[in-house]
Amino acid sequence: MDKQRYIATPQTKRFQSPSEQPLRISRFGSQLAQTETLRGLNLPLASVIVLSYNASMFVEQCVRSVLDSDYPNFEVIVVDNGSTDGSYELVRKLFGAIPNVRIIRNSRNLGFAEGNNVGYRNSRGDVLVFLNVDTVTEHDWLRRLVDVLNSDATIGVAQPRLVSMGHPGSVDSEGGYMDCLGYVYLYGSWYTTKPIRKPAEPFYAEGAALAIKRSVAESVLLDASIFDPSHFLYYEDSDLCWRVRLSGHRIVCVRNSIVHHQRAYAAGGASYTSAYRFTKNHIATLIKNYGLRCLLKWLPLVVLFESLSAALLITRAGDIALAKIRAIFWCLMNFRQPWEKHVYVQRLIRRVPDSAIVQLMLRPDFRLLLSGSQALTQFVQGR
Repeated sequence: MDKQRYIATPQTKRFQSPSEQPLRISRFGSQLAQTETLRGLNLPLASVIVLSYNASMFVEQCVRSVLDSDYPNFEVIVVDNGSTDGSYELVRKLFGAIPNVRIIRNSRNLGFAEGNNVGYRNSRGDVLVFLNVDTVTEHDWLRRLVDVLNSDATIGVAQPRLVSMGHPGSVDSEGGYMDCLGYVYLYGSWYTTKPIRKPAEPFYAEGAALAIKRSVAESVLLDASIFDPSHFLYYEDSDLCWRVRLSGHRIVCVRNSIVHHQRAYAAGGASYTSAYRFTKNHIATLIKNYGLRCLLKWLPLVVLFESLSAALLITRAGDIALAKIRAIFWCLMNFRQPWEKHVYVQRLIRRVPDSAIVQLMLRPDFRLLLSGSQALTQFVQGR
C-alpha cells in the first residue's frame, strides 16, 4: 500500500484522498481469521484506543491505517469526546459496520485522561494501545510493538518511534524524559531544547502512541482508571509511566515500529488554560509519586522555580504568569487530594525505591528553568 496517500502534509493538514480508496480490514488478519491458524498462534488481543475530538481532518486516515495493520488479533475502539464538527457521524458512516471496530460517544469533552479511560473500560485486549487521532500507522507497527512487549516480562510499556507527518526522516519523538524536578523533555527534532544526557530508555512513553500490558495497567490504577482523571490534559502519560516504573516495570521505545504524527494539531499554543493545567499537574505528579524524603527535597524547589518563572513573565506574558500562580495556589489549598493518592501509590503500588527512579532521570537544567516559560511554551505548542 502506498503510505503517502494517507499522510497529511504540514501545508494542507488533511489527507489527500482516503475516501476514494477501498476500505480494507487488515489484509493479513482477514486471511487468518478465516482459518484455525489464529488460535494456534495464541497472540494476545490488542485494543487500539483512538480518542477523537473535532478531528474530521484526521480521524478517517488514522482508523484506516490501523485497520490495515498486519497484526492478526486486534480491535479498534474509537472514543469521540463530544465532537461538534461532524467527525463522529463520519466515523459511524465509514466504520460502524466493521466487526472489530467499536465506536463510543461521550456527551462532552472529558479531556485526554478520562476520554482514554472510557476507551479502557470498554476494551477487551491483553494489550492496550492509546493512539492519538492525528497519527497514521505503518503496516507492521502493531505487530512490532506487541512482539517487544511479549519478549520480556519486565517491560510494561512501549512506545513506537513517532516521525513527523509528511517528513518520515524526521524523528518526532522516541519517548519522554524527566528531570528530578519533574520537568519533562521530549526527544525529537521539533523540540529545540534537548536533554543534556539522553538515557538508554525513556522515562515515559508519550500518550500520542502508548502501549501497555493490561496486567501492568491494572496493577497501577488510580480511582479505577489508567490515567488520573484529575489530569484533564498534560502529565497524564508521565504520571502513569512513573507509577509503572514504581511497580518495577520498564518502559522502552520500539524504534522499528513507526507511527506518523501531526504534532500540535489540537494544542492551541501556550494559553492561560494550558499553563494552568501544565503547572498544576506537574506539581500533583510529584506529590503522588515521590517518596516523602525526595518530595521534601524537590517540591519546595519546584514551587520556588514556578514562582520565579511567574514573576519573570508578569510583564511579557501576564496570563501565563497568573495561570502559574493560580496552579500553585490550587495545589497548596487542595494538597489533600494528591496526598491521598500519594498514600495509595506508596503503600500499594511502589516496589522500587526512589534511588532507582532518580537514576533514570535527567539532571535539572537550571539555566533553562530560570529562562521563564520557554520549556512550557514549547511543550504545550508541540503537544
